[in-house]
Amino acid sequence: MFLIQVNLQTKGVQMKNTNNGCQDYLARAVFLTGITDFGNELLYFYPEVKISEQIDHDLCLKTIPMACQDGDMLITRIGDLNAVTVTRLIPCFEKNNHKKETFASLGILIPLDVNPIPYYKMLANLLSRFEQEGKLNKEALVNCVPKLYKTINQKLM
Repeated sequence: MFLIQVNLQTKGVQMKNTNNGCQDYLARAVFLTGITDFGNELLYFYPEVKISEQIDHDLCLKTIPMACQDGDMLITRIGDLNAVTVTRLIPCFEKNNHKKETFASLGILIPLDVNPIPYYKMLANLLSRFEQEGKLNKEALVNCVPKLYKTINQKLM
């Protein structure tokens, strides 16, 4: 599957794809959604491509449900893909906000016919490691999104 090494002193996430290039483990996108003063928002999407308003809307509404709790896993259909997300409570990242914490979901878009459980386990493990090191925050999550996408999609020779 995936070997994840987190070096939080250098703010680096090193992940190695150990699935020998299996096509079943290709992510179409990695994203971060969060609850802000304006409601649910798509905070980061990688690869940085223009997505339709409908996809943006669905990601915002479907990946952080109203009754979410810390550590919740969610698998939901977004267009012709499945979104696999893990929701975590992180320090509030907005200025002038009276809340101490807010929810954010780190997620991966995968084909409908791919088993989502390995992706959930990988995301849960990554977020757990960030939390253990005291670095579970928006900046760390945004920094890991492109690395996570590239690692999942690399092919090993």
